[in-house]
Amino acid sequence: MADAIRLSFGFRDVTGLIANIHRADARVQREVRRDVKNNADFAHDLAYFLAPVKSSYMRDHLTTRISDDGLVFELGYRDEDFVGKEGYDGKIIETNYGPLVEDGTRFMAAQPHVRPAFEEASLELGKDVSASLRRSLAR
Repeated sequence: MADAIRLSFGFRDVTGLIANIHRADARVQREVRRDVKNNADFAHDLAYFLAPVKSSYMRDHLTTRISDDGLVFELGYRDEDFVGKEGYDGKIIETNYGPLVEDGTRFMAAQPHVRPAFEEASLELGKDVSASLRRSLAR
């Protein structure tokens, strides 16, 4: 006799689930915003720790930005913190060299610090948001 797989799919009284989703909506958003903020802080701290230190300029100008709705964060360097400023050697900086340090050039090996920190924090953020959603829907 051949093995058989039986699959059934159905809905049972989803009104409770729908009510929980509506009630939890504001709470979930608050928790997710908190998760985004916490993971943005974690990413910044990790990138700061991993950043190459020649003069501390890279570390001092690492920025984190959280979107107006609080659901997205960015980590990196702003052009205005580099272009036209005086570098550690007294010369005027002509480019945002954050990406050059991160990815390397033909003259310099890559020194990744932003991308690994962002990737680590993104993984944690996914876990945190999933946990927040599960907790809110279970209430």
